[in-house]
Amino acid sequence: MAAVIIFLGVLAVFRFLRRIWHDPREPPLIHQRIPLVGHIIGLHRRGLKYFNHLTSAHDSPPIYTLKVLHKTLYVVNNPNLAKAVEQNTKALSFLPLEVAVSERILKIRRHDMRRVRADLDHGRGRSGYLRDLHNTHQKVLSPGPALTRMGDQGLYKIVQFLNDQKGGVLGLYAWTRHVFTVAMTTAVWGQASPFTKDFKLEDSFWIVEEKLKILLVDIYPNYATPSGSKSREHIFHKFLDYYNNCETSSPSTSKFVKAKSTLNQEHGFSNEYMARTDLGELTAVLFNIVPASFWLLTYIFSNPALLADIREELETMKVTPRRRSSCSTRAYDLEVDITRLQQSRLLTSTYYEVLRLAGAGVTTNRVVLEDTLLFPSSTSAPQDSYLLKKGALVQIPNSVIHADPRIWGPDVESFNPRRFLDNPALAASSAFRTFGGGASMCPGRHFSFRLVLAFVAAVVEGFEVVPVGDGGGDRADGEGWLLPEMDWTRLPGLLKPVGDLRVRLERRDALRFVHDELFT
Repeated sequence: MAAVIIFLGVLAVFRFLRRIWHDPREPPLIHQRIPLVGHIIGLHRRGLKYFNHLTSAHDSPPIYTLKVLHKTLYVVNNPNLAKAVEQNTKALSFLPLEVAVSERILKIRRHDMRRVRADLDHGRGRSGYLRDLHNTHQKVLSPGPALTRMGDQGLYKIVQFLNDQKGGVLGLYAWTRHVFTVAMTTAVWGQASPFTKDFKLEDSFWIVEEKLKILLVDIYPNYATPSGSKSREHIFHKFLDYYNNCETSSPSTSKFVKAKSTLNQEHGFSNEYMARTDLGELTAVLFNIVPASFWLLTYIFSNPALLADIREELETMKVTPRRRSSCSTRAYDLEVDITRLQQSRLLTSTYYEVLRLAGAGVTTNRVVLEDTLLFPSSTSAPQDSYLLKKGALVQIPNSVIHADPRIWGPDVESFNPRRFLDNPALAASSAFRTFGGGASMCPGRHFSFRLVLAFVAAVVEGFEVVPVGDGGGDRADGEGWLLPEMDWTRLPGLLKPVGDLRVRLERRDALRFVHDELFT
């Protein structure tokens, strides 16, 4: 018996040492001061900025290796290598991580997870349900009539909200969050969205977002975060009612939800499975669009010259006044073509610059499915390649690439709204990584682009936004706008502000909004 115990102990030590042993063909190893847990402590203290610290402290290696407990992590800092990672979908896959995270956060039932994992294990997600699900996302969220209709429905809710806005003092982030929670959930799930029937659902979702780290750890979540667990179940039950009541048949339900519902039914998944996976869809829909809109508003309104230039540019969106119906109390309208906002070059450049800065919180992750060689370019010699070992994780932190002065110039740390105006190719380059890249590039980027720019343009045209002090009066501290710091401690995604920003919202020139129009 003792011999068996010793043998098993030696075998366990051998397997552990094999995992932490570093092959010289792998990317260079960055050691940690405290064995096994040093990098964990660094990430806890600095957040994603820990990668910037390691990069600058080790002469900016294009890729390096970290040993975290018994796991190997390859960190990519070079856009060319990042592109090579994303192109190698056979050996480097996001799906195992997606499935694992879904199991923890969504609490999908075991029998459903067994079917998903079987699909992952047998076809690596390149056939069966996971492939069909990926194709459905890409097809329905690509530019076309279905996406336009979904966007129109979201814009309509934004228009309603702005027309009802009387002004006053408010928290800009909380206000923006509410606008998009209502608009996006209606755009996707239709007029019968669970959020239109239970107003408390909005609070539940943002509690889950706040507690997402604890829910992801998934160690006794009912005790670790009672509010997070309760809110999660609240969302599940309301979406289960949505599917049980066949609300997907409503004409206002988006083609995205209809197509996904049909796909799940074809593969034999229940309404409960669909309800639980919709928390993942909610996260995708709302997680990044809110901070993107908030930062775009704050950067524009805190820069008077930029605000004036964008307003001047938006004037070109107005066409010749036209007479409305005889029932209208106004003789003429000024029409604004929302679809032309993509031609608003300065506003678009400002948006991309905001995504460069706030998008530093985004990371791309892959699992190494088999030993593979990573080449910096198609012409690289074998000796210039890097060995990536099966079972390791690959991470591409935007915080490093988006802060590289060799790519973005000496003003990389500054907000430059004309950066993409002067060099439009940057937005399509492998160095601009807010939407990820390769086969897993964010499929909703076209949808969010349209709604964010439409919302911000309407606020810029229709309102004055003035920062206020704690007493509600205009700031008079000599500093003008004091933007909140970006929160680097949240899970990967666009960086949220630390706290909110109190502002006074005032209407301009009695403007009133209509769908795809502004008129006085």
